[in-house]
Amino acid sequence: MNESRCSVVLLVDESDNILLYLRDDKPSIVFPNAWALLGGILAAGETPEDGLRREVREELGLRDGTPYELQACEYLFAHPRKDIVRTEYVFKAALSETVANLTLHEGQRLGLFGRAGIIGADDIVPHHKEIILRYFELEP
Repeated sequence: MNESRCSVVLLVDESDNILLYLRDDKPSIVFPNAWALLGGILAAGETPEDGLRREVREELGLRDGTPYELQACEYLFAHPRKDIVRTEYVFKAALSETVANLTLHEGQRLGLFGRAGIIGADDIVPHHKEIILRYFELEP
């Protein structure tokens, strides 16, 4: 069994919407053409926060000092490729930019989703949807 580590972030705007990106529609990737949290696989020796900062810089070009708050140390899920067990580190941060001011470097486009949009969507990476719904349950 192969193991991998990944960091993702709940980027939340002032209206409590979550920033997601639409993954590329390539059959060679896992969860093609699905909405996902920003983040990615950690490089060898990389801390979860350092890996997240690198991924956000690569995906959005953001190089700011945004404080990322670790929400869940480990989140294990069954990967669609049955030979992988992934640990995801889930962070939360305030979204300081409007979507119009962000440039996506990976994927098709960005979108903001509120609680109702997440609940009604069937095209979100399943474990990311679960993470987001858990976040909404915990928020006042």
